Amino acid sequence: MPQIKENRRFRILSLSKRLEEIAAEKRKHFFHLVNLSIETKAVQLEYDRLQNVSTRMPRGIHSVPDEILAMIFEAGRGPHFGLLVSRVSHRWRAIALTSPRLWAHIRYITPPGKPGLSPEVQIDRGATYLARSGVAPVDVRINSNYQTNQISLSADVLQAISKHMGNCWHLSVVDVGSISMRGILDYISRQPAPFLRSIKLYAPSGLVFSSPFLPRGAPLLRTVQLNGVDNLNTFTFCFTALQSVTHLRLTGMSIINMETYSTFRALLMSLQSLNHLEVKLIGWQVAPLPFAFPIVLPTLQILAVDYIHPLKITETIHAASLKSLSLAGRLVEYDTSPDMPTHYHYPQLEHLVLASYYSRDLAEFPCLPKRFPDIQRLTCLAFKDAKLADIRRMFEIIVGGHEPDSSPRWSSLQSIGISAVHKQAILPALVSIISKLKEAGHPFRSLLIPKDTKPEAGALGELIEIGEFYNDWPTIFPLKMPTA
Repeated sequence: MPQIKENRRFRILSLSKRLEEIAAEKRKHFFHLVNLSIETKAVQLEYDRLQNVSTRMPRGIHSVPDEILAMIFEAGRGPHFGLLVSRVSHRWRAIALTSPRLWAHIRYITPPGKPGLSPEVQIDRGATYLARSGVAPVDVRINSNYQTNQISLSADVLQAISKHMGNCWHLSVVDVGSISMRGILDYISRQPAPFLRSIKLYAPSGLVFSSPFLPRGAPLLRTVQLNGVDNLNTFTFCFTALQSVTHLRLTGMSIINMETYSTFRALLMSLQSLNHLEVKLIGWQVAPLPFAFPIVLPTLQILAVDYIHPLKITETIHAASLKSLSLAGRLVEYDTSPDMPTHYHYPQLEHLVLASYYSRDLAEFPCLPKRFPDIQRLTCLAFKDAKLADIRRMFEIIVGGHEPDSSPRWSSLQSIGISAVHKQAILPALVSIISKLKEAGHPFRSLLIPKDTKPEAGALGELIEIGEFYNDWPTIFPLKMPTA
């Protein structure tokens, strides 16, 4: 009997110990499960974030129809937005790949002095975009960074671009060598360009048209920028393509003799719808009127001339409908045709812009009222801050001097805008001279100056309106993709 009790006692102790071990094991597993649960939640949150599936708004994202998401994607900014959204999730990728407009920005660009994608990757990406764009309107831009010449487009790539000229709305080829440019122009001219609206061509070593450019026509082409045309006589190859152009910018060219002037004149006068012309020349060797026939542009309303002596060029251009004229360069007076005063060339001119205005221009300023007597607005885009003496000199010329004919000039001038005014220019000092203008019945009524200068106007603000300077010169050349 005592032996049985002893065995029971040992068994109870053994079972008790085992129960304690089991309880300890359970506690161990419990804390392990708690840690696993916490880790699971953290991993799940990161997983959901990377999949763009928020745990708080899963229904909102998933409930958006594919068609609406496609429209949202197409409203995204940047030429590579399609590539970005295609990497978010399987669903977004499927939507992106079936949205051709997401791939309509074709880029072969090497940023100068910056590390970027290798030429091979850019060429492969461009081919991918072309394939995915389908028949969507495409914007093709090529910039090989001529100084390093990192991108060289093969015949296969040029052929692929050529096949999309039928749905290309904008083409930009800049900073490429002359040989590469000739190859590109040859390929794109093989196909019709019925939807082309804008084109920009720039070859630092010289832009030469060696064959007809877009000979099948470009009926919707409105905006053209050409830089560095090396031989103006080859312009004749462009006449057919440019017939519908309304906005033209020509830069980096030289008119070196009457032959090149005649070609230049013939091109401009062939553009029956030309509305906006910007010309920046590096050479002008043309005999003044009447030895050179004038360039008559009856539809032109906006003209910008950038040359060391811009008035030599404006002398040859007759534009009866011109409203706004911008001049950059030195405003040097010189002998003009006695039979045709300059202001007769622009009888409707209202707005004159001095695009390179700075102090030395004011010594040459007196010629402007004689040349353009009927303007209503004068805008001065300063290279540096205008001092009080500069502004006073301007108004003294308008008021007139002590000559027999000392009546105020620019009798229709209502507003002057100056982009930069020296901080020490005490504008109230202009009160007396502007009072003289007002007493003479001059319609001048507003001075537009930088915002930080306005508080210094003082009593001047009681005579005329002091407004904040703004530049409303049309910026037509930065284009937006068409919506239809």
